[in-house]
Amino acid sequence: MPILRCDACGRSHRCLPDCLVPSPGEVWDRWLADSSVETVRRGILPSEWHLGADGTPVQSQASSFGKKQCDCPGHSCKCLRWFSDPMALTGWDSHRNRWFYGYMPQAMVVVNAVPGQTSHPLIVSLALHPGNRNDAVAFPDLLVKTQALYLDYGPYQDLGLRITHSLGDAAYDANGLWTFTREREVIPVFAPAQKVEPAHVSAAATAAGITLKEDNQPLCAAGPALICLGTHRMGVTVYACPLRQQRQATCETPCAKAGKTITVNDRGSRYAESGVPYGTPAWKTLYAERSGVERAFSLWESQGLKQRPHRRPYLWYGRLALGAIVAHHQAWARQAAATAA
Repeated sequence: MPILRCDACGRSHRCLPDCLVPSPGEVWDRWLADSSVETVRRGILPSEWHLGADGTPVQSQASSFGKKQCDCPGHSCKCLRWFSDPMALTGWDSHRNRWFYGYMPQAMVVVNAVPGQTSHPLIVSLALHPGNRNDAVAFPDLLVKTQALYLDYGPYQDLGLRITHSLGDAAYDANGLWTFTREREVIPVFAPAQKVEPAHVSAAATAAGITLKEDNQPLCAAGPALICLGTHRMGVTVYACPLRQQRQATCETPCAKAGKTITVNDRGSRYAESGVPYGTPAWKTLYAERSGVERAFSLWESQGLKQRPHRRPYLWYGRLALGAIVAHHQAWARQAAATAA
């Protein structure tokens, strides 16, 4: 057998380089991407995508307690057990308010419609995680994967595909995800986890003459800008007087907040910075598209794709990816029937 050296990783392999052999998941991703691109070519999906992200639980048929390998009485012994689905974990199904043992597939769904047509929400990428994986934690990897799959892959670049908006529920409302999404040149449209208010300081700080600059940095009544100490919690930033941080020796006109900290609540400012202010008609119209995510999951539910006795993640991934591909083919059939009529 000849020994080959891979130009990508520099390692030597016999026969075919291991790093050039696609995994089953990569094969399914490419098949799903080919179907999605064909759907765009047929004019069913637009070339500018609003992606709705969400997860849906999949119940494993294995037992979360495993199978005993000992003869100890009862079920609370600490002996070794055999688990038939070791990759599955226990997670929380917030929609049904129950615990489940299995996996949490995450999907990206094109939820906007071609102008002048009805919407056809369809899954264009997915990832499979253990049941305890939170939606917000799984989001960054899936967004990067989707952009790499459609925007950076040569054969698809002739379509001019663009991912312009990313829609998510309150689980995605975290400062890190807002920053990450904007850095990927995608506009985040996430529902607020808490009440949205304009940037402001406390009533005591306002009475002391504290004002806010355009970037929400507080200014002392005497003139100097306060020093940022970091984010205390989501949407709340803490600043300090220069006297407190020993950046200034004295102050000729000390206010009531001299030598103290100031808290700025700027939770609502990120909506304005994204170009889609919260509560405006534009925001409501965009977020209303997110209902298409549940419609895209309907094939998995109605055809019983999630009710199978699989105990391996690659079997679940293949079944779910196949269901997403079938949904694209059904959209082609509906288009052909409408054209024939």
